[in-house]
Amino acid sequence: MMVDKIKPWIKKGSKALLLGLVALLLPPLLYLLAALVLSLLTTSPPLDDCPKVHDIYLSSNGIHLDILIERKLVGPSLLRQLDRDWQSKYLGFGWGDQGFYLDTPTWAELKLETLVAAVFLKSESAMHVTSYFRLPADAVRVRLCASQLERLRTFIEASFEKNPAGATVEIPDAGYTPHDFFYRAHGSYSGINTCNEWVNDGLKSAGLSSCIWSPFDWGILYQMRNREPAPE
Repeated sequence: MMVDKIKPWIKKGSKALLLGLVALLLPPLLYLLAALVLSLLTTSPPLDDCPKVHDIYLSSNGIHLDILIERKLVGPSLLRQLDRDWQSKYLGFGWGDQGFYLDTPTWAELKLETLVAAVFLKSESAMHVTSYFRLPADAVRVRLCASQLERLRTFIEASFEKNPAGATVEIPDAGYTPHDFFYRAHGSYSGINTCNEWVNDGLKSAGLSSCIWSPFDWGILYQMRNREPAPE
């Protein structure tokens, strides 16, 4: 008798638990599905039929992408604004959540509250500039013509926050090593507008066919590897 009375409550509890699991798991599953589909679909910019004579590179630490540009191709305007005596051959540019950048020097130091704040809360962003004396082994080459490179440089420069004098605003004592530096940036990080989507937007601004949307690094790398030869 007692079992018969309990059975309806068990059924109701099981149903509620199932609905709770669906409500919990469905949003991240839909997010991952959208990321997969929209990373495989590409934009169709107007054909820019110009000689591809300049190389830039994409490099990932496994999660986050940077755009690497040979220092002599960065352009005098941005180099002047960065106001530093760069000696390396390449400069790497990345964008992301300022708190995430500064509080997480390595992935082993990632804290849940830092991740939640970056994804769900409106917060300040930062540009990360790293000097490279040689290309990382996994660098993916992307070939550009002069006009495409100029549009990409404009996009990168516009991402930096400027002071009233028009100079970039460095975040003091924030670099991980003597060869990287942080600067205040425009925009706010979110699960939609990620560090990798910033790279994707940069490639779009240059007039390249890239992912429709790619919050993760693998989508962009997949598209660029399929259109470009490996570095020589």
